[in-house]
Amino acid sequence: MPADDREHPGGSLFAFFGSDPVSAADLGARREDRASLLALDVEAIAAAHAAGRSFTLPDDWVGAEAMRAVRERALACEHGWYEGAREGLTSSGICWPELDHHAMRWFWADAILADALAEAFRERGVETLRFPQRAMPRHLRYYEGPSDVCGAVWKHRLPGVAVPSMFGEAPHDGSDIEASAAGWYDSLRDGLRRFDRGLRRLTRRRRSGAKADTAPGRPASDPDLLRGRVVLAFNAHEFHRHSPIVAELKACYPDALGAVLLEDDAHRAAEIAARWDIPVLPGPAMEAVDADLGARFAASCKTLATTEADQPWGATLAAVPFQFDYFSRVRWPQLDALYRRWRAIWEQAQPHAVLVSSLQDAESQLPAEAAERLGVSSFAVPHGALQGDDLSTLRCGSILYSLPLQRRLLEMYGVEASRIVACRGLVQDHEYPAVAVPADAPPGSTRIVVLTNTIGLAGTAAATIRGRSQIEGLRAVVYPPEDLADRLVVRIKTHPHYTDEGLLAAAGAPVLDARLPPDADLHATLRETDLVVGLNYYGSALAHVIRIGVPTVFFWPDALIGSTPSRPHESLCSEAGPLARSADDLWAEVRSFLEDPGPLRAQMQAFAAQSAHEDDAPAMDAVIGRGPA
Repeated sequence: MPADDREHPGGSLFAFFGSDPVSAADLGARREDRASLLALDVEAIAAAHAAGRSFTLPDDWVGAEAMRAVRERALACEHGWYEGAREGLTSSGICWPELDHHAMRWFWADAILADALAEAFRERGVETLRFPQRAMPRHLRYYEGPSDVCGAVWKHRLPGVAVPSMFGEAPHDGSDIEASAAGWYDSLRDGLRRFDRGLRRLTRRRRSGAKADTAPGRPASDPDLLRGRVVLAFNAHEFHRHSPIVAELKACYPDALGAVLLEDDAHRAAEIAARWDIPVLPGPAMEAVDADLGARFAASCKTLATTEADQPWGATLAAVPFQFDYFSRVRWPQLDALYRRWRAIWEQAQPHAVLVSSLQDAESQLPAEAAERLGVSSFAVPHGALQGDDLSTLRCGSILYSLPLQRRLLEMYGVEASRIVACRGLVQDHEYPAVAVPADAPPGSTRIVVLTNTIGLAGTAAATIRGRSQIEGLRAVVYPPEDLADRLVVRIKTHPHYTDEGLLAAAGAPVLDARLPPDADLHATLRETDLVVGLNYYGSALAHVIRIGVPTVFFWPDALIGSTPSRPHESLCSEAGPLARSADDLWAEVRSFLEDPGPLRAQMQAFAAQSAHEDDAPAMDAVIGRGPA
């Protein structure tokens, strides 16, 4: 097995994201100035590996217990920081930081982790901390990084030690973030850029004298086309996973089903309408930001920064003002306008019911919020077979599920029983497009498939899985004990989109060699698999493993998995198989399985019988109502 690739930090440390403007030559040069590397995300791991440099990770600095405290504190900040200014941050009857909490989830995780890292740097004698930073700092919205959040916290906590390497629009010493054109103009430009396509489309329509909701070649977007229908409001990226659900709905409502995209994309709406053979309208266009509303929100945030300095979020409000400037002056006024547009659409369409995704982002939830306030029934359909989020915060009236496993998850997070509604046909065999991959196991061998998920998202420092344990776990599974090696074929199945390829490469060539194609058909693969190993894994693929009934060992070298109170979903499926916390424990379980597979098969079958079958769940028209049929 390869040796540990961690550097032992000296007095100088260089922290970076993979998409920061740092070349391999730059990373190589850090060797000469004796700076150790801190790879902040999966892309940084890949860059350090490509440069031939060893590296540290955040979890090399912040131990398991401290990291658990970081996660709990970040969650408390996400749901509590705005309470002292709730009235000032409310418009249209909605407290926007509350509804929009998901957009700041990764911000709070990064900011609180950066604070813990600053303390670790101080305790371990780091004399100089360098990191790339923009001349005008960038906020973090969802996980659309990299941002300058970590650097801002480090400059606030470690004056004289934290030294940014500035790049961007103009030279700047970074000494006063709030005064550097307030950092807000950059945030405003960033926010508007994300909606640039919608703005250009709106401008072209206005210059041509066309009505706002029609244009040459654009299908009619009149909400009257949805009148009285069951309407699905969804983002276009969910087209594949929602297609089987639409087929179920069409069977129930053959002439009374419609959809609205969240995006203002007429071309995509027409394309999906043709595929589904139902009316599909483009979503609301972006409207002008209400500057006065934004100023009120910003003033409320500034007041919090001075009045709640002793709260868990107080130091962050002071250290990262550009984050709150963007949300106050751009995002929340935009969401307020978007809410009013959804309300106007539903007022005109008068739909029978509105269905949304169980994704927690505000864009997915605003159609349900508007519908509920108008007395229109709203329902959330599952985004995935198992969704590791507190879905009690969804804005819809009812949350639909098909498997008892999904119901247990909702109950774990305290969703009111009256909102949890059984419904048939919501779990899809293929949540992503897939291709068949032939089995490659020699006759007589035992085929093991190792399920993995991303440790975190590129551009964010806070990981959902501790990266060091993932690297060590990957190395463990591809290096079986000598007495087992010839009997096993081990293949690694990553998430179809978030493949962590750089991390796999850093773990060693044998790990990459063992990887299945990311789009390998999960169901076909599982049906040719003797044993599943869930490496720090607790995601949606387990629902499919359990439905098929493949014996499973949970290999969780990350000590935090299954032990953090705010993340009960991690242990949801753990009764389906034994738990191994070390490589030795893992191979002991594999040996037992090879000697007698019966006990693991029986354990999985018993769990599946209780958790993974739809039983007598009613059809959608019985749940939603037969009104428009």
